[in-house]
Formats: sequence, C-alpha cells, structure tokens
Amino acid sequence: MSEPIRVLHVDNDPEFADLTAEFLRRENEAFSVVTVREPEAARATLAGEPIDCVVSDYELTPVDGIEFLEAVREDHPDLPFILFTGRGSEEVASEAISAGATDYLQKETGTSQYAVLANRIENAVTRHQARRRSQRKLRRERERFSALFEEFPEPTFAYEYVDNEPIIREVNDAFEETFGYDAERAVGTSVDDLVVPPDQMTEAKEIDERVRAGESVDRVVLRQTADGQRYFSLRNIPLSLEEGIDGFAVFTDIHERKRREQDLERKNEQLEQFVSIVSHDLRNPLNVASSRLTLARDDCDSEHLEYVASAHDRIGTIIEDTLTLARQGDSVDEMGVVDLPTVARRWWESVQTADADLAIATELTIRADADRLRHVIENLYRNAVEHGSTSRQPLADDAVEHGSTSPRSHAPEDAVEHGPTSPGSQAPQDAVEHDGESVTITVGTVEGGEGNGDSEGGGDGDAPAGFFVADDGAGFPADRDDLFEPGVSTEPDGTGFGLAIVRDLAEAHGWDVTATESETGGARVEITGVNVVE
Repeated sequence: MSEPIRVLHVDNDPEFADLTAEFLRRENEAFSVVTVREPEAARATLAGEPIDCVVSDYELTPVDGIEFLEAVREDHPDLPFILFTGRGSEEVASEAISAGATDYLQKETGTSQYAVLANRIENAVTRHQARRRSQRKLRRERERFSALFEEFPEPTFAYEYVDNEPIIREVNDAFEETFGYDAERAVGTSVDDLVVPPDQMTEAKEIDERVRAGESVDRVVLRQTADGQRYFSLRNIPLSLEEGIDGFAVFTDIHERKRREQDLERKNEQLEQFVSIVSHDLRNPLNVASSRLTLARDDCDSEHLEYVASAHDRIGTIIEDTLTLARQGDSVDEMGVVDLPTVARRWWESVQTADADLAIATELTIRADADRLRHVIENLYRNAVEHGSTSRQPLADDAVEHGSTSPRSHAPEDAVEHGPTSPGSQAPQDAVEHDGESVTITVGTVEGGEGNGDSEGGGDGDAPAGFFVADDGAGFPADRDDLFEPGVSTEPDGTGFGLAIVRDLAEAHGWDVTATESETGGARVEITGVNVVE
C-alpha cells in the first residue's frame, strides 16, 4: 500500500469541498483530505498536522488565495501549493506562480477535473518528497564533509570567486596551524592578498584563471605564511556543496623537501663545474706532460723518468675514476638484456691483468645498462688484481683452476682464462703474482635471495639473486664498513675510487652491493637484487 498523502483543501463552498474530497479519494486511495473554509483555520491545521499538499480556491475571505499563499510561504517555503479556482485568468495564474504556487488549475464542469487535480497533486507531492530526500542526503553529506574538512590533516580552505577574486570562506585547523592565520583573520579575505607573495602574483592570477575555467591545478607554489615564505604543493578541488563555495584548495607542506632539492641542484651545478675542470683543465696539462716525457726519453735515459711515467699513469687513473663517479651515479632509466658470461670475458681483455686467471662460473642473462655494468665489472677485476695479497690463499681442491669447478659453481670446463700478456701492458708483474702463483678471479652466480657468501655458489635458495666477483687472495680486512667509500683503499698507492664506483653504479640500477669472503678466504663482492632473465 502507498504511503498516505495528506491534502489540505481550502474552499469556502462546503458542498464543492466535500465533493472534491470524495472524488480525490476515489482517484487515489492514498489521499487523506482535510477540508477547511477559511485561511486562518488552514494555517492552524498546517501548524498542528503534517500536510503534504495544499489545494486552495482563489476567492476566500477575509483574504484571497494569493494572500493566503504568501502567508503559507512564510512558514512552509517548499510545501506544494495548487491554486484550484473558478476564477480563471492569465493574470491570476501569473500572479499565483510569481507568489510561489506549485501549480495552477482552473475549475471546470464535470468529474474529469478531479482526475486532473489528483494527478497534479500526486506529481507535486512526488517531486517535493524527492527534493526533500535529496536535501536530507545533501545535508548529511555536508555534515560528513564538514567533519572531514575539519579533521583533514592537510592545510585546506574553501573559496568562492567574487568578481573574479578568490575569497576564503572556510579554513580548517591544519590551515590555521601551518599558515599561522586564524579563521577570523582569513575568512572573507582575498586568497591572493593573504597568502600570495608580491613576486608570485602573476602566477597566482594564472592559477585563478585556470580554476575559474573549471581546470584542476596541481603544482608547486611559494606561499606567504605568518612565519615567512614556504613551498607547498597546491591542489584544487572544484566542488560546490553549498551556495557560497566554489571549491577547495589543499596544500601540502614540501618546504624542507624543496630546500633539499635546491641544495642538490646547487651541488649538481658545482659537480658539473668540477667535472669540467677535471675533464679539461687537468687532462690538458697531463697530456702536455706525457708528451714532454716522451721527448725526454728520446733525449736521455734516466730511471727517474719511469717514476714520472708512473705518476702520470696514476694521475690519469684518478681523473678517469673521478669522472666516472661524477657522471655515472644517476639512476638507470633504460636497461637492455646482457649475457653476463660473454661480457665478463670480453671486458676481461680490456683490463691489465698480467698473469691473473679468470674463471666464469655463471650462465646468467640479466637486465642492465651495459656501459655502466662494464664499469662495475672492470673495477671489480682491477680491485681483485691490484689488491691481491702477497700470501695467496690455497684453492680448495684447485676448484677453479683451469676450468675445474666446485659442484655449486656451474662453471664450464673452459671457464678459466689467462690475463693478457701483450708487451703493451704496463702493469708490474708482481702486482698479480703471489709467491710465484697468479691470482684467480671468479665471476659466479649468487643463488637464493640475498646470497650468504658461504660459497662460490651463493645462498640456499633456488632462484638466482645476482652475481659475484671473487678472488683467491688474502681478502678484505675484517672492518669492511667503509670499503665502498671514495678514497678508501687497502693499498698505499690505490686511488680508493674503484669500489665506490661499483657501489654507485650498482645502486643506480637499484642493486645491493656486499663485501664478503670468498670460499678460498679471498675477497668477494656480491651484487644482488638483479633482474635475471629466465
């Protein structure tokens, strides 16, 4: 059964009023009709009973139907009101609609008019009830939003545009705390006058234009607080929940982050200047000195010239390592597929390794920036060759000598390669020889998660986690905390840049680097977190 519809019918003709009530009930059983003859009695009924719709004649006493409508509107601005009258004219109809009548219907002869009236009443009540439900829902949403607005952790204010000027209408607690302006100071004030620094006004006007055009804004801005200027991330929400509010501005305080970014930019600029100096202002004099040394060798034969040549080589190495550190530290955006065994062998040939041996104990294919990976591998080779101990550790059962491998190394039988012995190699023979034996450097797979460094095969898991470069020398010192810091070297003539370069380039890939001990007690550097191609 439908919800009852209570109708108040006001008509000074009791017979017509009774007839109207009867026909309305016949048209719709949900109608419950209350009939009165005078406007005062009708107002008393409205004050004491729930009424869904008023149906009124025009010709009433002591006031007419329009005056009665105006009186009803004072207390019930939205109540459906239908003027149902025998005095029909365009003038009356216009006056009724202007006064707030919901509908206007002229009385006619016959019973069909009651069907029309019943339909008008039902439609008016349906629309009114739907509107009230919508208003209740909106009111609840406003209440929830108001609570959210107050509790929202980011500084926020509601704004309205008045003559193209953004005016603050509400502020939350976070705004008061962060900007230092209380609601009494802020509400009713122009946004631009309150929080926009004078030198940022052009940008603020551009934001205003975009917001008025309905665009969403998300940008970093400099704004004035009671304690000074700060950087914020500004987002606008073009949402109007009630009259007088066009949207909301949400601020996120990023001042400290912005300061760090600016400091980093300044440091990067200084670094670029430094790179320029190293690349040009140092290389050029070094090239001149090297050329002069060549001429000096032609003119005389002195043992001192070899020391000069060695110093030149050391300076050149320091320059190259410094440039690598400065230029290669950025994050890697694009990576290709790299076959690790292939490139490990190829890059071995470009390093001065003298009598050192290379053992390939991996078949990994990984994703990496090949150029930066080459710097990683070559620096690990040099570190193993140049920092090998003069008391070489014995190999466990000659596991990696000339291709023989431990069960977990998975090295091919021809995995061991010897360093180049061409006359062009300037490396002293004793740099890689240890009591008559050469150092062996192994490139292998780190298995299972992080890799524990217990053996040349890696951890206990099944999936490869990365790769390692290990040697059978004396190993790293017990205190390894600062091994990867620039300038730290275990050799008197070492630059201390090799492992720092390895760390920076690995971290640029998102990899982890660990210094540990190899199976033979030598040095082992593990690089994990690598994207392995199955």
